[in-house]
Amino acid sequence: MFKHHSIIFYIFNKILTNFTIYDKYKNVFITIFYKKRKLSRYRQEDR
Repeated sequence: MFKHHSIIFYIFNKILTNFTIYDKYKNVFITIFYKKRKLSRYRQEDR
């Protein structure tokens, strides 16, 4: 029972840390994504 509980807590903790990491780098991800979109758009216009 205790082991099962600790596993759930561990998973929950991992998810939380992942969310904080995502929150930290959210802007970076967004800018990279937008730049990629713009690049692909420019390439399409080039043709």
